[in-house]
Amino acid sequence: MKFLMPVLTILVSLTTALTASAKDRYQFRVESKFLVDGKIISSPTIVVIGGEKAEMRSSQVDSPNFSALNIVVEDTKNDDVVRLVFDYDYLNGERKAKGSMSLIVQLGKDAEIRTETEGAGSVAIQTKAVRLAKIPNEPAYQ
Repeated sequence: MKFLMPVLTILVSLTTALTASAKDRYQFRVESKFLVDGKIISSPTIVVIGGEKAEMRSSQVDSPNFSALNIVVEDTKNDDVVRLVFDYDYLNGERKAKGSMSLIVQLGKDAEIRTETEGAGSVAIQTKAVRLAKIPNEPAYQ
């Protein structure tokens, strides 16, 4: 019995910590510019729920050309810092690029990440994220 009490205490503490972190969900506004070789391809502003993927896709009528940008905002332990994960896909004629980039940003501050690709040259994302509102908790069972 002496062994069982500390194990139960650890399990209750772990469950409480996991439940608390799962409840704290926020909306974020993410402003981004998707650039290829310094040229702005798209500049979406999107509201994202923390931890969920949001997708922006643009294409031309009667053309196979397109650009797509997926964004996930991951909260960190620091209240004014988040991790942004971007997946991008780009096609314009023979130029194509597909990849993923992530960066840690301070909320409300401009940030940029760039990489070189074989098919499209330089790919960059300029971004800024702002925490909007806490999402109210809904009971799992009613």
